Amino acid sequence: MKALDGTFMAMIFNTSRRRRLLKFEADLLQIALATLVVLTMTPGCEVPAVMSSLLPTATFHEKLNLHAVDFFEDEQVVELCEAIEDNDLDEMKRLIAAGVDVNTIGKDGITPLFWAFPDNQLERFVLLLKKEADPNVRLTSDLGLPNVFRSGDTVMHLAARSQFPTQFLEVIKHGGNPTVPGRHGDTVLHEIIRAGVRNADERIAAAVAKGADINAIDHLEATPIETAVGRFGQYDLAIELLEMGADPTIASDERLGNTIHSVLANKRSVDNGKGVMFPREYAAIERFLAALQVKGYDVDQAQEDIERWAELSKQNPSRPGWFRKNEILRLKKRNARVQKAEQHANEQSSKKHVGKADASQ
Repeated sequence: MKALDGTFMAMIFNTSRRRRLLKFEADLLQIALATLVVLTMTPGCEVPAVMSSLLPTATFHEKLNLHAVDFFEDEQVVELCEAIEDNDLDEMKRLIAAGVDVNTIGKDGITPLFWAFPDNQLERFVLLLKKEADPNVRLTSDLGLPNVFRSGDTVMHLAARSQFPTQFLEVIKHGGNPTVPGRHGDTVLHEIIRAGVRNADERIAAAVAKGADINAIDHLEATPIETAVGRFGQYDLAIELLEMGADPTIASDERLGNTIHSVLANKRSVDNGKGVMFPREYAAIERFLAALQVKGYDVDQAQEDIERWAELSKQNPSRPGWFRKNEILRLKKRNARVQKAEQHANEQSSKKHVGKADASQ
């Protein structure tokens, strides 16, 4: 009997253990699938190749349980969105030709163009753009998915942050306005750079050609070029921005130092053994500093500023940044002197050209 009881207890224990293991595996699978769905939905994220085989074949809308009828009252617009989901280009063309408004704005600011954006189905997306769908309409909520969408987003901003390489270029080509600010008032250039997307230089060049300010300051008080060096150390992109006309000396009124100072401070930290940096990133910094010198920026003077601030910090270590306001004022005065000297030099050069022109007549 004791042996039987022992066997019975072992069976119960093993059964209970198997149940716990099965529950653990089920929970783990649920977490994995949830992670995969978020990766596929989130602009700027890609599913690792090793995990892609686990994905179901469901579309973006199916994964999120999004139904056009919940956003649009017009039955024909619902039909258009369903044709979009099915990638039925012929049906889309038929409905649009029949008078369906591609710029219908539904609940939460949803439009047919927004409906067409996910899943990297370029043909349906471009079809709507060519039919004058507006990529500048803002979402009025995050659709309950704050990690994916933001209230204030437009299709243009979603495309800017997306890993899909072509969508943003098509948006800019077909009416996208790169001067429309994002949720925090940031430019689309900041969105592109912060997302760390492929072909960022191509996207930025397209946006600048359509009027985006390459020296705009965002809510973090950073210009696009400073965002590039501060976000993932995109120094080669920063060099491209220099070529497009970015000014690394621009800084907000309340900020001590500019992009050049930031880069030199990072390099100094590594040189002094206080910071860690991959050799590849360090080499990229040196390329960026060399590019600055080719453009005529005074890197040596900025280095002197960095050393000065390091010494000032030592004078009162209990009050970090105690010298900040005075140093900001000093830099402003110096910049004003430099600008005045440059203006005077330009005026003198213009007078010489005018004098030569008069003499030749």
